[in-house]
Amino acid sequence: MREKKREKNPYKNRHMRENFPDLLQNPIHPESVNAALLNANLPGFVYLCKNDKDWTMLYLSDQCETVTGYKAKDLINNKKIAYNDIICETERANIYLLWKNTIAEKKAFEHEYRIKTAKGEERWVWERGNGVYDKRGELLYLEGYIEDITRRKQTEEKYRILAENTSDVIWTMDLNMRTSYISPSVKALLKEDPDVHIQQSLRDKMLPEDIARLGTILSEELEREREPNIDPERSRLIELQHRRIDGSFIWVEMSLKFTRDDKGKVNGILGVTRNIDERKRAELQLKGSEERYRSVFDNSLDAILLTEPNGHILSANRAACEMFGMSEEEIIRNGRSGILAPDNPNLQELLKQREKNRALSGVLFFRRGDGSVFPAEISNSVFTDSAGEQRTSLIIRDVTERKKSEEALRRSEEKYRLLVENANDGIEITQNDKIIFCNARFAEMLGYGSEEIKNVPFRNIFTESAEAELKERHRKRLEGQQVPGRYSSTFCKKDGSVIDVEVTYEIIDYRGTPATFAIIRDITELKRSQQELIRAKERAEESDRLKSAFLANMSHEIRTPMNGILGFTDLLKNPKLDSAEKEQYIRIIRKSGQRLLNTVNDIIEISKIETGQTDVLKKAVDYHDEIRDLCVFFGREAEQKGLAFFFDNPEPREKEYLDTDLSKFISIVSNLIKNAVKFTREGSVHVGYTISGNDIEIYVSDTGIGIPEERRAMIFDRFVQADITDKNAVQGSGLGLAIAKSYTELLGGSIGFWSEAGRGSRFYFRLPYHKTEPKNIRPKIQDQKIRQNKPNILIAEDDEAAALYLSIILENSADTLLRADTGETAVDLVRRHPELDIVLMDIKMPGMGGYEATKKIREFNKEIIIIAQTAHAFSGESQKALDAGCNGYVSKPVSEETLLKTIAELWNK
Repeated sequence: MREKKREKNPYKNRHMRENFPDLLQNPIHPESVNAALLNANLPGFVYLCKNDKDWTMLYLSDQCETVTGYKAKDLINNKKIAYNDIICETERANIYLLWKNTIAEKKAFEHEYRIKTAKGEERWVWERGNGVYDKRGELLYLEGYIEDITRRKQTEEKYRILAENTSDVIWTMDLNMRTSYISPSVKALLKEDPDVHIQQSLRDKMLPEDIARLGTILSEELEREREPNIDPERSRLIELQHRRIDGSFIWVEMSLKFTRDDKGKVNGILGVTRNIDERKRAELQLKGSEERYRSVFDNSLDAILLTEPNGHILSANRAACEMFGMSEEEIIRNGRSGILAPDNPNLQELLKQREKNRALSGVLFFRRGDGSVFPAEISNSVFTDSAGEQRTSLIIRDVTERKKSEEALRRSEEKYRLLVENANDGIEITQNDKIIFCNARFAEMLGYGSEEIKNVPFRNIFTESAEAELKERHRKRLEGQQVPGRYSSTFCKKDGSVIDVEVTYEIIDYRGTPATFAIIRDITELKRSQQELIRAKERAEESDRLKSAFLANMSHEIRTPMNGILGFTDLLKNPKLDSAEKEQYIRIIRKSGQRLLNTVNDIIEISKIETGQTDVLKKAVDYHDEIRDLCVFFGREAEQKGLAFFFDNPEPREKEYLDTDLSKFISIVSNLIKNAVKFTREGSVHVGYTISGNDIEIYVSDTGIGIPEERRAMIFDRFVQADITDKNAVQGSGLGLAIAKSYTELLGGSIGFWSEAGRGSRFYFRLPYHKTEPKNIRPKIQDQKIRQNKPNILIAEDDEAAALYLSIILENSADTLLRADTGETAVDLVRRHPELDIVLMDIKMPGMGGYEATKKIREFNKEIIIIAQTAHAFSGESQKALDAGCNGYVSKPVSEETLLKTIAELWNK
């Protein structure tokens, strides 16, 4: 039954709601329908595409143009451009590999990459998608969502540059005061490399009283976590002295803020350390010298305001004027309330802190002269001046950029956490043979749950050989030898199966204790592929060897009969030869020519099989008579070699026919018999058949040289003989069995053999057997002579020698002979000579070919007999000739007997 024509893809319609009936009739995943309905409200676009190299789009939402600059219709089915072509070239291979792994594991795909828009602009996009599968688990197509993230990527880059180039030191540490990250600016502040600083204890960097004060602040803040409605974004400022690498101390100001995990629980501290050594010393000096104070006040990089407790501003330094964009007079006139932003919810709390401690520190929002608002860290203390009046000093530092850096750092940490959690490779940290951290991929790789694997001793994961290798690597490391940080190994999965892995590792300090950080990649499939490549290489090398032997054999098979043809042709020129010698020489020439033709035919047939051009033309075949005729033909050759030849089914029987391709059937049987006679030096050859149920088996057995065991696996390969060495090679191309196998499989059958070296072989092939009856069998014409009224014949042949040969054959059988050397000339002569009866049409002629010329003639002459002649020795060529309008067909080299028989059959009708 013809398969019902598939409906048009509904996703080509931009208004999907109009196509719900079509959607419901197609195997579309429900999420795809929901995504299609909501796509108009998304900042990016929804897609459906094929899993091919072009990512051929089946559906795109309208936002595609906003992101890519291309209309959806330009990309769908690659009408104007393929989606793969707008992906930046450096990204394409990685995206293809990531999608390949995603489909193999049936997981979600997520990746950020760059594209080129229709205007040639480069943009960053984020893509998330997955495969959609049918009930059998077969991939139908890919679906997903793509969004423009160019602005975010630019912002991330800006923040990263800011964190790496700011003069402030940005750092993170856990609640045990162990530093986990510190920005490069620590080198300028403390004269230390970041890596060295992280490895050292914080207690070695500060005075004991500062350590105690810092611990108290952290305890207070952790205690406040229990209070309701506490601000999770609050921060604390602390001033202390920090030891430099040369032993000197520098005053710094630390801004401390708690970091939290996904559940909101405090898990660490984010800090910013600023060099306030100059400011601090200025403050200390200010107490002793008004003049020195004023100098520092005026030249401080921080904004400093001298105020009264009621908020009246007495003076402002230059940095304050620059920060607020106002003159000192304007700042004084505005007062504290005029420069503070209206919304400062923690202002009263800070004032209470100052009232209690005569000092405060924290973050407030201020307003510049142009109305813009910015966050600033403040340090405010109360003192008594020389006149006995209470004054307050307010030091202000703009932390806008630092806040951005902190947010960028938070996002960066989140990004790296996501990278680890979603990496395709396993990542784990081992300490004292215990897995203390691993990502989900590592657990999945070994068949464990994420928590379950942490209870498995790491040594249990290794195979015995891998554990021995690990111990040897450890021994070498202890002896001070260089041990590469990457090696291949084998791991045991939970179910006991073994996988090949590539391990990249290094020894790290994890929370103050040495640990092993490792990245594990499953290379089981890669190893398997490598082994397949090795086997393929070995097969290719064997094939090359066989082809070399075949070419040497072909050279022999072509040159030997050519030598006979050319040599004995020259000998025929001798006028002293008697008739018996001439007849002998002619027989040798004819036999050599037939041998050469067989070799050429084998090469042509195997070429046609290789290129898939072999057609199967089945009809009712009297298999018994065909096998018997072949036995008679090859029996003579066997008898000449002194072999006994038997047809095991000679008894008369009722006519039975096999529905098969006659030419291929004859070719298979001929090749098997020919091989048996060829490779049998003494003894016998048996040919026969048996019928069992719906199968017929035809066999050929011999007492020949047999097939060595090492050659049996490849005996049906092209160019292979049982013995193809120069010493023992026999006549033949080595293609016979390959052709027989290909033809058997084309006819729906199978072929096999039994053999023993030195004792003989038995080849057999089986075909489906269903009795059939012949249709329209043409009665044989006994009289093959052309009737008395001789025909007028046109020879259409461009080769002079071939045309002369045909003229000589037909000179006594034709009334008139005409010659045409092109297809155009043949058509013209038939048109001008209506008395012509027969055309011998060469199929391969310059300009207009024979088939085309035949079709032209049939347009105005339906009666003339046209016989095709061609050098194409392909089965099915006769049908091709008939389809073109020819009445008959002969193949080159044309024998006199065959040509006259064909003309007689057609002319005498």
